[in-house]
Amino acid sequence: MKKFILASIATAVLATSTVSASEFTINPMIGASNNKAFGTSFAAGVEAGYGDVLMGYTYTGTSEKTSSEFIYDGQEAFTNSKDEFSAHSIYAGYQFDVAAGKLAVKAGVEISKRKANGSFGWEAMTPTPFSTANNEGGMLQSSVKGESLVRPMVGLGYHLDNGWNFNLHYTFHRSDRQATANFTGAYMSADGFEEESIRNVKTSLSDKDMSTWMFTVGYRF
Repeated sequence: MKKFILASIATAVLATSTVSASEFTINPMIGASNNKAFGTSFAAGVEAGYGDVLMGYTYTGTSEKTSSEFIYDGQEAFTNSKDEFSAHSIYAGYQFDVAAGKLAVKAGVEISKRKANGSFGWEAMTPTPFSTANNEGGMLQSSVKGESLVRPMVGLGYHLDNGWNFNLHYTFHRSDRQATANFTGAYMSADGFEEESIRNVKTSLSDKDMSTWMFTVGYRF
């Protein structure tokens, strides 16, 4: 009798775990995102589902804007700048039976990071309005790291019965962010080399309209 009870309990536990496992799904996704300020970049994510409840994570790959300029008019001068942006999103969702598949409605937050670097340098080859002697020069470098921002996101996904799914997410993102800037300046003259630096200066980075569309394709296992 005891063996029968133990066998029955084991069978029930095994059956329950089998049903639970069949309701659990993993959905890796890959695609692209388009940020209004930075353009298009790589995107990827993964969703875990239990029944009709979803939990998800997506990553927007680093986007960069770079520029440079070289000037020669009695002196050599150049400028370089780089602006980088990346974001992570976490969200929850619920899916409903629609036609030959399921429609998922999602909501969550995006956590974004942004940093910028720039440099300006010059060297006087002949006397100019900026310098009265030859072989003088200078350099200014800046590094600005913005604080992380949290912004709302929403999304829709359509899951076919064969496992394939298509997802469209949107993040609302328009505001400035506080930042810490590091400036380093150097000046070179015939008398020697002098250098000064200013660290941990509080400033801000203007985000303008950084709202983002993301489209991904996934396959649910």
